[in-house]
Amino acid sequence: MVRPGATDVKYIPRALERIDKIREKLGERPALFLDFDGTLAPLADNPSRVRMPQSTRTALRALVQKIPVAVVSGRSAIDVRDMVGLSGVIYSGSHGQEINFPDNTRFEYPESVEHVGALDKADRLLTEELEDLEGVRVERKPFALAVYTRFAQTDEARDIARKAAESVGGSTGLRIQSTTDVLELRPPVDWDKGKAITYLLGFLKGGTPLFIADDDADEDGFVEARRRGGVSIVVEKSNDRLSTADYRLMDTYETTSFLNRFNQVL
Repeated sequence: MVRPGATDVKYIPRALERIDKIREKLGERPALFLDFDGTLAPLADNPSRVRMPQSTRTALRALVQKIPVAVVSGRSAIDVRDMVGLSGVIYSGSHGQEINFPDNTRFEYPESVEHVGALDKADRLLTEELEDLEGVRVERKPFALAVYTRFAQTDEARDIARKAAESVGGSTGLRIQSTTDVLELRPPVDWDKGKAITYLLGFLKGGTPLFIADDDADEDGFVEARRRGGVSIVVEKSNDRLSTADYRLMDTYETTSFLNRFNQVL
């Protein structure tokens, strides 16, 4: 889906060249929101092998001392917390449907909780149906069920996995979100990373958001950051994409550079 205001990424200004302008836009109370995979940590063939560089962790640790920092990921909140490994950070998982706060309190989107039974059923059905399909993996998250097809041996195997996910999604009332290598079943609720950012800004009693992320699923967050008078930055090396983001970083290494330089102007 092409969103209103989306621009070819090759025309989006480079964030590293506009640090001062970004800082000025964010005003006196910036709040930093970041995706994890492809933003803070380089992508890997297997999600379990993703590692965040120590240099990025050091940059984040410095920022946590100055401004609110939240990591908003498609992973589970516990998984992304373990990957980042920093105290004082807000960890939001399942595309914003669950949030773990530094004081050990937790938020779960109520309407998503109502669909846990459907996710349990879908997990059982797909695990049983796809267990003999080589290279296909089913992973349960608190409020989503992912079917990974990156390592499927044939196009036929990918097609079988896709049809199975569509069938189970239809029978359980779950919504399917698909990318090249992942089919994800989610509760059919009106909640996304953008709404999670809104919720967190309420928790923080205001602030101006800076959202840095890389995936098409993050566009809701970009739109919300702009609506809130903030700044959005897409992490994208390829020129073959449209985005609503205000600025661009080329890769996770540039993310780390940006975080370090942003810290210097706070």
